Amino acid sequence: MSEAHFPQGESPAPPPAAAPQHDHLRHLCDLLVSEGLLTRDQLDTMLARESGLDARADSSLLQRFWRDHYPQNAAPEDWVVSFENVSKRFGRYTAVRDVNFKIYDIAGGGEFISVLGPSGCGKSTILNMIAGFYPPTEGHILIKGRPVTGPGSDRGMVFQSYSSFPNLRVWQNVAFGLMLKELNRPKNPVTGLLDRIIGIRGARRRAIREEAMHWIERVGLEGSEDKYPDELSGGMRQRVALARTLAVKPRVLLMDEPFGALDRVTRWEMQDLLIRIWNEVDATVFLITHDLAEAVYLGDRVFVLSEAPGTLVEEVPVPHPDKPAAEMQRTTEFNMIVNEISAKVEARYFAQQVAGGEDEHGDATGSHRFSVDTEDAIS
Repeated sequence: MSEAHFPQGESPAPPPAAAPQHDHLRHLCDLLVSEGLLTRDQLDTMLARESGLDARADSSLLQRFWRDHYPQNAAPEDWVVSFENVSKRFGRYTAVRDVNFKIYDIAGGGEFISVLGPSGCGKSTILNMIAGFYPPTEGHILIKGRPVTGPGSDRGMVFQSYSSFPNLRVWQNVAFGLMLKELNRPKNPVTGLLDRIIGIRGARRRAIREEAMHWIERVGLEGSEDKYPDELSGGMRQRVALARTLAVKPRVLLMDEPFGALDRVTRWEMQDLLIRIWNEVDATVFLITHDLAEAVYLGDRVFVLSEAPGTLVEEVPVPHPDKPAAEMQRTTEFNMIVNEISAKVEARYFAQQVAGGEDEHGDATGSHRFSVDTEDAIS
């Protein structure tokens, strides 16, 4: 998607008649014009050029414009996730160093960030710090303007390994986070004590099961709600994990190679499912993957990390998917984008290898190449 460049110092103009028919987008359009960042004609032109996009794609377009042209007036709470000079060390080993990025928050939408990098570069470390599993050694991580001090229900995690409770049925696994949320909800002391002694009962328990069943249906597992995890395939187990995470409505969804163990066809199916569900929820997504095609297909932006100690070296905007994964990832146009990013990434890592030498801990640098899965690429 090409970026628009607009002259500075334009006088404010009335809101454009062509503003999208979505409250949060209309408000943002009005703000852009009232602040003198765009004239009416400029915004009309931008929206006309991008006509036919759905609400999320429109949101992503305006979000990118806001991020690139108007970051200085954003308040801390306007950024759903913010990394400020973040480094993490484990003893003498530096996992990530000086990572900086900000993800702007727009109600009713969210950005999908794909994270690429060689093994051991700190991708999982970044996700674990966002999740609050451990703090940064240096720098600051903010969620909606507040420092991350530990795990919270505003962030959900889907792991590569199957993480369902083996002794719980599918619906109970999906309902687990909802039960915890209800237990921790403020209520009178007697009700809270009874909940913890005898469990949640009555109408509240029925409501939780209904919500769990809704998400079971959304991920395509209706009819399997009473099965145990060991009765499910790998793809079905990951659907359970996705449903369980989304059921509590996290503001940030963290996914650490969730489809890495799946076969190609099942992986495509899960990618389609993720896009379909993500379009229905108000969440920003971070997904770690080693599959460049997957990163390009799913992401609004692709973050590329350097070799360890990892730092953000490239941000690549990519088009919003408009076809099923199996179809789109076989097109010439899609694979031209994949090959272009692959060449850019490989050139950067080759330069690191040429630099070589040893890092501050005596470890060889440039020792791991980033591999690109080109099984279905069209040159």
